[in-house]
Amino acid sequence: MKKILALVLALAMILMVSAAFAGTVTISNSGVGKTYDIYKVFDATYSGDKVAYTYTATGASDAFLADLQASGSPFTVTARVGEANTYTIESEATGAEIRTWLVSKIAHLNKVATLTGNGGAVTSEDLGTCYFLIQVKDAEGTVLTNATTDSTLGNVTVIDKNQTIPGPDKQEQIENGTWNYEGAYDDSATKPTANVGDTVNYKVTGSFTQYVGEEAVTKLVFTDVMSNGLTANQDVAIKINNQTLGSSAFEVTYSVDATSGETTTVITVPTATVVDGEVTSFLYDPDNTYEITYSAKINQNAVIDGIEENTVDLDYYNKNNQKTDTTPDTTKVKTYKVTLLKVDGQGTDATTDDTPLAGAKFALYPAGGTTPISVVLMSGDNYGDGTVNATKDNTYRLVEEGETGITELVVGQTGKIVVKGLANGSYEFEETEAPAGYNKMATRTAVAIVDNDDAADITAINNHGSELPSTGGIGTTIFYILGGLLVIGAAVVLVARRKAHD
Repeated sequence: MKKILALVLALAMILMVSAAFAGTVTISNSGVGKTYDIYKVFDATYSGDKVAYTYTATGASDAFLADLQASGSPFTVTARVGEANTYTIESEATGAEIRTWLVSKIAHLNKVATLTGNGGAVTSEDLGTCYFLIQVKDAEGTVLTNATTDSTLGNVTVIDKNQTIPGPDKQEQIENGTWNYEGAYDDSATKPTANVGDTVNYKVTGSFTQYVGEEAVTKLVFTDVMSNGLTANQDVAIKINNQTLGSSAFEVTYSVDATSGETTTVITVPTATVVDGEVTSFLYDPDNTYEITYSAKINQNAVIDGIEENTVDLDYYNKNNQKTDTTPDTTKVKTYKVTLLKVDGQGTDATTDDTPLAGAKFALYPAGGTTPISVVLMSGDNYGDGTVNATKDNTYRLVEEGETGITELVVGQTGKIVVKGLANGSYEFEETEAPAGYNKMATRTAVAIVDNDDAADITAINNHGSELPSTGGIGTTIFYILGGLLVIGAAVVLVARRKAHD
């Protein structure tokens, strides 16, 4: 009896193999596409209302009987007197030892049922009273580590302990409603880029289960951190299994760090009802998908020529409010600047020999556009004052919502105009007023911002105005010739008149 009781205790600890004294086995939280192979290991009998269990290897294959009796087996096998091919099974090994050994001998076991997971509960046919092993495979047929059962009497309900909750998958909407960016910013994918004032849309997707191991999952907590160049629009929306949740089904809080300016959004989604420390019901199916969407604006604090990051992390909790982390995911968006250098074009190298010119005025357009881009003058010791006399680069950034913008950009004494907060793309500067004594440029000056370029620099050249008439005429020489001839003619007339009087 001591050995039998020891076996019962050991079997109750098994993660992948356990005892059931019932006709059916129900897996309450089956995974979609998973298969659950049930193997009969031993027959089992229960003696009345006494705690007395007898395990027999009746009908076991010769190979498995040999395994049971071989050196290294965790079981003691005793032939039953008067019963051909019947053996009593006992063990004093631990549950982990029994599990490991049985898995190694699974090829010699008798598979009696296979269940296919559907995301809910699945139940076997009547298997009789037996001790069984459940092997779990994922949708691709890979054998997973754990399955779970109970040793209570009656029809047995077990949980699949292979379930996990992966980290979230975060994406950005970078054009035309297409959610197509994820991964490192320096990879070969199309890069997210936006103008200051633009809205960046985010989507977080993933899956979750009712259990992880033997622990029921009671809530999901998403923590989203935006760098200070992003302003959260506080427009969180959530779908579970493609169904939109009402605002009462989740909680959202926002906070801004006074030092870093980062905005932290915490989204809490309950997944089970807990009463007096016990899970009484689940709010969602065993296998679930979620989709969380929200947005932010690129603000004036954006790191120009740098990257604004948005990171989301998922933690899940059990009934004791114990937290388990997953792997966070980060998306990035970048803004750029362009610099226009205005020179006189008298040198041999427009970037070194030409003299910077102050006084020109420009408007900035999207390539081929007809409406100039609105900007505001940046202020501070590092920026010009927006006048011709500025001794620092006159620096502008794109206008934000609620600001009054301007479209005229002035070149100061440094000869430069800098515009910050631009998205990747093509632009054109149009000269609206030339410096005094110079001709206005007849065409726009194009500039392109290319992925991963920190900035784009271009040079615009003004030439001096020419004296009338224009190049190709006879110039002023004819006026000198005509004037000389008139003087000579006048002298001849004067001399002739004097001779006539004489």
